[in-house]
Order: sequence, then structure tokens, then C-alpha cells
Amino acid sequence: MKIADVLRKLGILRYGVKTGTYTGMKDRPAEFFMEGVYNADKDLVNQEDVKNAAATVKSLGGRKVLFWAAVALGALALLLFAAGSGLTVWFFVDLLLWGGFIAVLRKFAFEGRYSYAMTILLLVVLVFASLLLLGAAAPAK
Repeated sequence: MKIADVLRKLGILRYGVKTGTYTGMKDRPAEFFMEGVYNADKDLVNQEDVKNAAATVKSLGGRKVLFWAAVALGALALLLFAAGSGLTVWFFVDLLLWGGFIAVLRKFAFEGRYSYAMTILLLVVLVFASLLLLGAAAPAK
């Protein structure tokens, strides 16, 4: 990726013929969501490209809901973990697990590059791992 592309993505360097005052993502034309058009590597040639870009943008709703549900579940799991065992080494291991999962999920949730089944499976495995870590962190009686 060129430095000019990075500056364009950050909004520092602007170019192009089409301009507009868009107050939100829904007001933007669908062709602006295509990566090749955004980086000016590709021109829009046919209506099918625009239709595919619009379909991608419309299908992100469920992924965002799943992302925020995972964030809420992670916060609840960490809260229960901290209440059950205190701030131990195991809590910070669990915090790293959830933080990494949420960071990766955030990247993919807003780009639409993951499957629901795999994400739900990873979420269940992470909850199970949190429970195992909680059991390891609990003081012996």
C-alpha cells in the first residue's frame, strides 16, 4: 500500500471528481464502499459492480449485532471473573483472550469477512475457556 493511499484512507489527502456532503454512511453512494474505487485502482464499469457493493454494505447489520453481543458477553464474563477470583494472573490471561478476540472480531465485523457459524463457535469456546480459567483461579478450600 502506498503512502498516498494511507493518507487518502485517513482523510488527509483527497482527490476525485465526485464530491458530496454526506452526513452518514447510508447517504454515501454504494460505489464509494468498493475498495478498488476508493483507492482509484479501478473505475466503475458496469451496474453489477455497484449492486455488489451495495449488497455488501446492506449485509453488515447482523454482523454488527453479533459483534456488540460478543462485547457484552465478554464484559459480563470478565466482570464475573473479577468478582469470583479477584485480579489474579488468570484474570489478566482471560482479559488478553477476550481482548484479542474482540479486536479480531471488530476488524472482520465491519468488513464482512467472517462466517456466523465460526464466530459463534469461537465465542462458545472462549466462554468455556473463561470458565476453565475461573476454576483454575478459584482459591482451594
